[in-house]
Amino acid sequence: MSLGYSRSPRRKFNVNFFGYAGLLGLPGPYGSNPDGLFPGLDPSTHQNQNLFGYQAQETEQFSSRFQQVTTVSVSTDRITFISPIEGNSFTNNLRVVANTRSEIAISSKDTLVAGFEYDRDQFKNTFVEGSSDSPFVLGRNSYAFFAENRWTPADRWFINVGVRVDGLQTDSVPVNNDTGQPGIPANTLAKVTPRISAAYMARQGDGDDFFGATRLHASFGTGFRAPDGFELAFTNNPALKPEESISYDAGVEQRMAHDRAILDVTYFYNKFKDQIVTTGDLPTNFDSENIGKSRAWGLETSVRIHPFRSFEFSGTYTWMNTAILALDGFPEPIDPFSVGEPLLRRPRNAAGFNATWTKKRLMLNMNGTIRGAVLDVEPNDGTFACELINPITNLPFQCLFRNHGYELMNAGFAYHLPKGVEIYGRLNNFLNQRYEEAFGFPSLRLNFMAGFKMDLPSGGRRSE
Repeated sequence: MSLGYSRSPRRKFNVNFFGYAGLLGLPGPYGSNPDGLFPGLDPSTHQNQNLFGYQAQETEQFSSRFQQVTTVSVSTDRITFISPIEGNSFTNNLRVVANTRSEIAISSKDTLVAGFEYDRDQFKNTFVEGSSDSPFVLGRNSYAFFAENRWTPADRWFINVGVRVDGLQTDSVPVNNDTGQPGIPANTLAKVTPRISAAYMARQGDGDDFFGATRLHASFGTGFRAPDGFELAFTNNPALKPEESISYDAGVEQRMAHDRAILDVTYFYNKFKDQIVTTGDLPTNFDSENIGKSRAWGLETSVRIHPFRSFEFSGTYTWMNTAILALDGFPEPIDPFSVGEPLLRRPRNAAGFNATWTKKRLMLNMNGTIRGAVLDVEPNDGTFACELINPITNLPFQCLFRNHGYELMNAGFAYHLPKGVEIYGRLNNFLNQRYEEAFGFPSLRLNFMAGFKMDLPSGGRRSE
């Protein structure tokens, strides 16, 4: 739900709310059971989730060249796991984000955006206990300054340069001898992540040519992700590092047939350092480790066709190659990860399409996803299965398996009634395919959903 209010064109205020409350059966993995040894089915198990988000935003237009945007958001996610066999447990997450940014038009060809962001995260879990054997709140404060310059130095050049400076303050994790948690002292981390992108119109094109404008584009950037609450508190590794990445891409976009067809081909290369993975054995010896180095590179192709006003088609295809390059700092392999293995759940081939036809008040849509096979883990105990010993062979169980690809097709419609009312319906997985995006958790077969939307403007107020 959203509500907007504006007393003048220079001042706008918006409030958004999102809520979800649901209770669903969660018997554990019940689809593929590749090793035939861990059925993991508890039909009496349920999960109760309450997820709510609130956001308020104010936009103040001080002049034609200066605008200030301030946003505050709060989100809560509370999950209760109900199991007569395993026992009940809970996870509570809270996040508060405050962001303000200035947008300054230095000239008609140069715009500067700069601002500040504060982020508060809190994590609490039944099994994350302190020295008193009671759950505690693990918190983190994040302070970030960011700036971006959008510059058009010439008619054919478009350049964006940005930088973000993050300072993270993470609370301490107390020692717990019963679970093996060694304790992690409070720490402060500072990271600088730059990014630059550029585009050049190599060919402008004109109205008489079949081949229109040709645009070359490229970008470079860095990023990082600090360990989350689970990875920090539910582990016995006090030396866990944040993930870091460096990304490059370059490509060409070709417009054709008076912009009714657009083809884009992009090469990308992502290099990761200290990717966080979870290993160890159940039930208490969880361990979050860092994969020293890994990479993913490939080609992404997209096409968009708009032959006439009422019909539009878009499609994508991605070929990607991934591999673990190094396990720095460890005297032996981190089961089940080893140098040369592909990254988990990264398909080498993936494609998708979306087709939309519109006629007056009626809209028809069809879309699909095709994903190739991936390397996946044993669905019941995940990577922990590698530490379990087969009593017959006296060797660790196999925990890596091949998860076959799938084809998912959906279709739907929407019809606009008078006074801002829209009815819609969707037929999902109309081929009735059996597939598991993650091993052991089959997705829904053929299913249908329908509903309606209302958009009721009223003066300066707007609600949905």
